[in-house]
Amino acid sequence: MADQRMLLPELRGGGVLVMTGRCKSFEPRTFVWVKPEWFTWLLGLLMFSVGLTTSVEDFRSSMKSWLAVVINSCACFMIMPALAYFLALLIKANAPTLAGLVLIGSINGGHTSNLCTLIAGGDVALSVLMTMSTTLLCIVATPLIAQRILGTVVSVDAIGIVLSTVKVMLAPTIFGLAFKQWLPNASSRAAKFTPVLGVVATCIIVGSSVASCQSYILSAGLSLQLAVLCLHIFGGC
Repeated sequence: MADQRMLLPELRGGGVLVMTGRCKSFEPRTFVWVKPEWFTWLLGLLMFSVGLTTSVEDFRSSMKSWLAVVINSCACFMIMPALAYFLALLIKANAPTLAGLVLIGSINGGHTSNLCTLIAGGDVALSVLMTMSTTLLCIVATPLIAQRILGTVVSVDAIGIVLSTVKVMLAPTIFGLAFKQWLPNASSRAAKFTPVLGVVATCIIVGSSVASCQSYILSAGLSLQLAVLCLHIFGGC
């Protein structure tokens, strides 16, 4: 029963994200004001809030769980692409849709996993390490998967990914850790609001992304939407 209560905040956060996505599919005007260049700041805010709730010692301890990081990387770049390909065949997707599903299943883990780990009271430092490892690994893994499964080469901006990782993930997290170290009382009070800030930032990003391609999502049909849903439910990423 206690475990179920711990999952309730995470389920509520996930429910808000789902409702945001669904609402913006039908009323995109409410989020078209969000500019793409704001995403960096919103993601940075999310990672700063993560830094506030962790410590250097947490990251040191999580580095000992290297096997979990390896397993996560294998799941991200082996199980997910295979599942995406199977789902594409299941719905008899055309070539562009199949390519899109496979690419979705071949990319790195996202910031939302860090947020969900934070809300659920999990090992946030380990979650951040997993996200960073798959983000850097996708520089090599994603083009290889695309070439093997799709028979085409997908160009990846390696330098851009590294710089983005530093700017969006590493720097805000370090800044949050430093803020907690230098101003422990203030950071302790601010940490109470970090889950809410994270959910708000993520909802804005999701809402804007959905609003920008609303017509394509609705025209794709229910089969593709269910396939993407199943990919993330059964893939667990």
